[in-house]
Amino acid sequence: MQAQKVKLGNPMKKRILRNSMVTLARMIISYAARGLAYGFLQDYDHGFSDLDTALIFNPDNGWAVFFKGNLEEAQAHREAAQENQAEVHEEIAPSELETMLNN
Repeated sequence: MQAQKVKLGNPMKKRILRNSMVTLARMIISYAARGLAYGFLQDYDHGFSDLDTALIFNPDNGWAVFFKGNLEEAQAHREAAQENQAEVHEEIAPSELETMLNN
């Protein structure tokens, strides 16, 4: 038995194409939103990965670019804060730090 070719009429082709585009758009939005959510959780590696995926599918996605910039800024502030905390801990004797924290 031979496989039969199914001929799709023009309206069917348009519907399939439209559904595919909607699915792709939803997927891009989902990756961008999840990337932002990871950023809120301070899981920057996963956040950048999802935002990069969204940008692979649509490099002109303004939201993904905006969210990625926010993650980069948040990560930079977090790293700077950690560096400042390390410097403070080195400069302040442990007994002084304990006294400051208890007051």
